[in-house]
Amino acid sequence: MKHYDPIAEFLLERLKTVSMTEQEALAIALGFEPNIKKKIRFRYLENAIKSQNLSIRRSGIIGLAFSSILEKGKKPKRQQKVLKKHFKDPLSSIRITSALGQGINAYFTQNTKIKRKVNKEIKKKFKNQPEQVKQGLAVSMGLLGEASKSSSKDFKFLLDSYLNFKLENPTLYFIGFALSAINSGNTENATDFILESIIPHLTNKESRRITIICFAFLLPLISDPIIRMEKLNKLIHGEFEFQSKFGTDLAIIFTFFSLYNNKPMKKKFLQSLEQIKELDPDYDQIYQILSTNQQIMKILLGLIRSNTMDIKASGINVSFFLETTKESIDLEPFIKEGIAQRDSGYFGRFLILLRSFSFCLLEDKYSYASYFEPFIYSSDQQVKRIASLAYSCLHQMNPENKENLEIIDRLQKEQDENVRWGLIIGSSLPQIIGKSAIDDELVLGLLLLCLGFTEAGMSLILSQAMVPTFYQEKE
Repeated sequence: MKHYDPIAEFLLERLKTVSMTEQEALAIALGFEPNIKKKIRFRYLENAIKSQNLSIRRSGIIGLAFSSILEKGKKPKRQQKVLKKHFKDPLSSIRITSALGQGINAYFTQNTKIKRKVNKEIKKKFKNQPEQVKQGLAVSMGLLGEASKSSSKDFKFLLDSYLNFKLENPTLYFIGFALSAINSGNTENATDFILESIIPHLTNKESRRITIICFAFLLPLISDPIIRMEKLNKLIHGEFEFQSKFGTDLAIIFTFFSLYNNKPMKKKFLQSLEQIKELDPDYDQIYQILSTNQQIMKILLGLIRSNTMDIKASGINVSFFLETTKESIDLEPFIKEGIAQRDSGYFGRFLILLRSFSFCLLEDKYSYASYFEPFIYSSDQQVKRIASLAYSCLHQMNPENKENLEIIDRLQKEQDENVRWGLIIGSSLPQIIGKSAIDDELVLGLLLLCLGFTEAGMSLILSQAMVPTFYQEKE
């Protein structure tokens, strides 16, 4: 007798009528939806991956990758077989997604043997792949490094592989490199390599920024505070010229947080900062904020409201790091600041939206869902998507709120495809968040990374990777 699952049949039926954008969203949403039989989910995702539409194909791979969360402990033979098959695709964008998908899928099985096996297979695939594809493989290797018996060799492999790179903007590679350094305990070697062999030779502004963010996450993990300060000073007083002071600003502020509970080190840090404040007016503003405000929220809002764009963006990025500070945060002024700037094209304002969403989601602040409605009417397509996803997800986790019910009723009638994309994914994501043994930050970070929001995803992934050791050093 044919099995009948009304939710699955409804979703499969919709595939015939909805737009391409909604099909993308459905493919991702199914990866998080536990109320659908495994065989039906697999059939749908396999069909999505065979689509003629590139975005739907990529979404199918993403959905299939995350679906191992729903089947933890089981061997994902069929999933890995499909993911590996599409690694042979002639399109590099499909191969990158497949490379990421294999690592994510293996990681969330929570099975050490599978993680090790897939990690070895991924390492073998590096040969003869274009550098774009190697980036996806690097992230997967970094992610699976915690289970590897040869994590230091894997780190050295990624380090040596980078030396031959010609790619102008290998941002994903740096994320894999940083994860591998954390998992193998090679943080000091990694920071040396970043300072001496990567930063001086980077010409792409985005690559520099991503690299410095990775450096900033690795720096607090160096146990010796003197060595840590020496490396920070080396970055600040480096021989090389930055196209933007953005990265240095980030390193300064991140390090401040790493010294937050250590008054002697904080004093040395501020003295070091004072030495350079005359070199650039931007630094004077940072110094004043750090030396006069004790509350992290005031620091961040002060940075975000700066008239200097690099300082503004630094404050926004640092806000991604706050899970590790264990501080009590008042979200309202932070979210309102984002709403006031929602139509700006500058990427930093978009990060406010992403950070506000992850704050609400990860800190159980579901009652803030209505704050995201104004973002949904932004003129920016990506803002619409994430705002709709954020609103829908938070509403699902707090369905009794009357104000939110009125808003969701309006949004479900919305014809904009980007809004519908967010509503579909946001309705399934809560089935995973907060309901399993996995790290919510890591799930959200990897999802954002797969969706193309590199900096937002990276910050959540790396902050989660370093949390266990962050506060071991006491005053």
